[in-house]
Amino acid sequence: MTATNTFSTTLVTPEAVMLETEANFAVIPADDGQMGILKNRAPVITRLTPGVLKIETPGGVYRYFVGGGYAQLKNNQLTVMAEEALPEEAINADRIAMEESRLTQTDAQDLVAVKMVQLRIGAMRKLMGGD
Repeated sequence: MTATNTFSTTLVTPEAVMLETEANFAVIPADDGQMGILKNRAPVITRLTPGVLKIETPGGVYRYFVGGGYAQLKNNQLTVMAEEALPEEAINADRIAMEESRLTQTDAQDLVAVKMVQLRIGAMRKLMGGD
C-alpha cells in the first residue's frame, strides 16, 4: 500500500457544503495570520478573518474568499466553517465595487467594521489577481 500525504478537507457555510476533498496542503486566513496545514499537523481550532482560503489537492488548487468563521483540524480532518464562502470565479469587479460601496457607508468611527470591510476588499482583489 502506498502512503498518502493527504488529509480530509471540508468547507461549509450555513447554506451548504461548498467542498469536500482530500488535500495535500491548505492555507487558512486565521485571525492571527495565515496558517499552513499539512498532514499530521497538531490539532488546532482557530477563528478565521476575512481572507483567502487556498486548498491544494492532487487534482488542482481551489481558492475561496471566506468572510470569517472558524477552522478545526483534528485527526487529519480539516473543517472550515465559514460565515460566507465564494469560489474564486465568483469574485469580479462588480463584487469588489459593491464592497467598496459598503466601505463608504461604514461609520468611520467603527474601526473594527472598517478594518473588516478593508480585509474583505483586499482578499477579493488578491483572488482576482490570481494569488
